[in-house]
Amino acid sequence: MFRFFAIGVFWAVLHTPASAQESDADRYSQACEGGVATGCFNLGMMYRFGSGVSRDYARAADLYRQACEAGVARACSSLGEMHYNGRGVLQDYAQAANLYRQSCEASEMPACSTLGMFYYAGKGVLQNYVFAHALFNIAASEGLANAAAYRTDVQRFMTQQQISEAQTLARRCQEIGIAACLQ
Repeated sequence: MFRFFAIGVFWAVLHTPASAQESDADRYSQACEGGVATGCFNLGMMYRFGSGVSRDYARAADLYRQACEAGVARACSSLGEMHYNGRGVLQDYAQAANLYRQSCEASEMPACSTLGMFYYAGKGVLQNYVFAHALFNIAASEGLANAAAYRTDVQRFMTQQQISEAQTLARRCQEIGIAACLQ
């Protein structure tokens, strides 16, 4: 999932000299102020993990929000995770699900898998095994192994008709695009 990306970034930052981290923070800050959304996202990562700057979840959430609104799908996922955990923002499962949906609609497969978990558990959305299965199926078809395992798990609670509906929905989503499909 996205956490693996974040862990990779965190590892890289831990092995970067403090002076380089500070200059990265300055560059990302200037880029963000200049309207470069990925600069906001990267600076948000630095504030979230306290890399080269003091850890500040609220600042990270604000930067993620800016980047998400500008179309950086990973920023939407990151902000969704913060809403899910209540870090820097109020815990809000419905808002978290909405942010993961935005990221999924931009074809971020880890976000699709996570959104599937929301539907599976009924957190922030109405529990819907068909949607969960379809989202896991889409993410699994793009190579996310954990999504395939989640798909298998949710099938234990589904009828054969529901599984068939989920497979049809997943194919439809892949044909017309996830954004159009999830409407």
